[in-house]
Amino acid sequence: MDDVLMANDLTRYGLRRVHVMRMGARPERERWLALAPGEVDLDDMSVIETREDGLDVWHLHVCWHARELVKLEGGEQGMAVMWYLGGQPVRLGVDCAATLFNMRTGRLPRAALIGKLPRGTVAGVMVAVSPAGEIPLREAGWAPKGFVVVVDGGEA
Repeated sequence: MDDVLMANDLTRYGLRRVHVMRMGARPERERWLALAPGEVDLDDMSVIETREDGLDVWHLHVCWHARELVKLEGGEQGMAVMWYLGGQPVRLGVDCAATLFNMRTGRLPRAALIGKLPRGTVAGVMVAVSPAGEIPLREAGWAPKGFVVVVDGGEA
């Protein structure tokens, strides 16, 4: 029997989760690990394999902190890049997210959002892809802790 994708979702906390099942044999691990974008730090990935005795059903659970293009719904809408900082300075994370956004969409970001502004931050954050040289960093209570979210801004 082939691998069956049971779940591939992004939690509101910025965690990408993939769950695969297969009867009679282990799921093809490398195939599913390849779903993680190249921007994801492999040390940040969690991989768990389990087997249900008696049924001979194997489960593969893979999760990582998002660094990818996503579609936002609700208050902020449209395309965005959710970027896990993982110890990076906020400016570098915003620059990486904005660059990825531009590479994937061909458009420029209009703003960077963060759950809580770093102490003393009031101005825009420099982003290399913007013709103006910077985009504003705004507080957004819904943004997951440890992430920046770069949102759509129109044509490049």
